[in-house]
Amino acid sequence: MQLQNKVAIVTGAGSGIGRAAALLFANEGARVVAADIIGERAEETRSLGGESSTGITPSQTDVSRSADVERMVDKTLEDYGKIDILVSNAGMMIKKPAEEMTEEEWDRLMGVNLKAVWLCPKYVIPPMKEAG
Repeated sequence: MQLQNKVAIVTGAGSGIGRAAALLFANEGARVVAADIIGERAEETRSLGGESSTGITPSQTDVSRSADVERMVDKTLEDYGKIDILVSNAGMMIKKPAEEMTEEEWDRLMGVNLKAVWLCPKYVIPPMKEAG
């Protein structure tokens, strides 16, 4: 996989599959915005990049919040001028039965696992289309 001169946003990049994708893309030459709700974990992903770490930009982003996603996309466009790849990977789980969840927990779960899958493309696709 050759990703030289490509720009990727990877959400949930602070751990697991998102971190692995961010590190792989950076290793293949992409500029990667590593987004995670916990900024320290996004920073840690960059530090794990070794020689590729200069290609990783951490972004503390709550993908369930429109303003955060818009800010992340705007900053990516400001820094790199384009977005070629979106990996909308952020996800979470609550380890308790549904009947024990609070409404706030349910809303948070749906915000990250469902709403974010709509929000990220909502803001990323228009500049992708504009770029061709």
